This record gives sequence, C-alpha cells and structure tokens, in this order.
Amino acid sequence: MFNVCQTSMRQVRYGFTIATVLLVCSLYLQVGCKKKDIIKVDQDWVSESIPGSRISAAYMNLVNTSEADDTLLSADTDAFETVEFHNLIEDDGVTRMEFMESVAIPAGQSVQFTPGGMHIMLINRKKELKSGDYIELNLHFENAGLVTRKSPVKSMEEQVK
Repeated sequence: MFNVCQTSMRQVRYGFTIATVLLVCSLYLQVGCKKKDIIKVDQDWVSESIPGSRISAAYMNLVNTSEADDTLLSADTDAFETVEFHNLIEDDGVTRMEFMESVAIPAGQSVQFTPGGMHIMLINRKKELKSGDYIELNLHFENAGLVTRKSPVKSMEEQVK
C-alpha cells in the first residue's frame, strides 16, 4: 500500500507542476499579446526615392490604445543606415527641420507623422525605392516594446491622391 501512496503523490505533484507551467505560459502569452496591441499603426507609407537622393521619409498614424502614456524611443530599418524623428517648424517665415529625441503618445490619443510636419527621416538608403516596394520599419516604444510594420513605398503621384 505504501508504494501505491508514493506513486499517487508523485502523480499529483507531477500534475500540479504541469498545471503551474501551463498557467504561467498562458499568462505570459496573454500579457505579451496585450502589450503588442497597445500601439496601432495605420495610414503608413514611405516616400519613393528621388533620383540622386539618399534620403526619404516615412509617414503614419500611431494610436495609443492604452490608459497609459507611451513614448516612441527609436526606429530602424534594413533599408536605411539611420532613422530619426524630425519636425518641420516655421520660425519668422523660415521653415526648418528640428530633430526630435523621442515622440510622446498620450494615452488614448494619436500622433500623426505627415508631410510638412512631424516625420520619420530615413537617411542613407541602401537600395533604390520604387512604388510598390515595402519597407519593414521597427518602432521601439517605452511601454509597447517593439512594433514592426511593413510600409508601402508611394510614388510622388500616389502621394498627392
């Protein structure tokens, strides 16, 4: 009878261990999925390369769906050596580009990167960009973590439509 009890206790402990591992994995996956959905990206596109130029810009709408503020800390892509955040500012009738270290996205609000305003500057392209191509952008947020987006490249004609 002692062997039967020992075997039953081992099975109970083994079953409890399996249940605990499954519960922890389930919670981890749920938190990971929710965290990834904090920032929604839409209306995204990248300007086609101008012949002879090694720069471009990316535009998009970022929506913070959470109840906490978040910050876009940095971005990168394999298509360009450097990615920066810039804002066009008019000062005494002169328009200038201002570098931004990061971009705050208040809780429940959106931030737009648009031509003539705030934009994601893509510097030193590694290959020619043509309409119909896609560029994978990695956006790094303080709370939401990494959000990756494949953004379409638009020609000058497509940009004005």
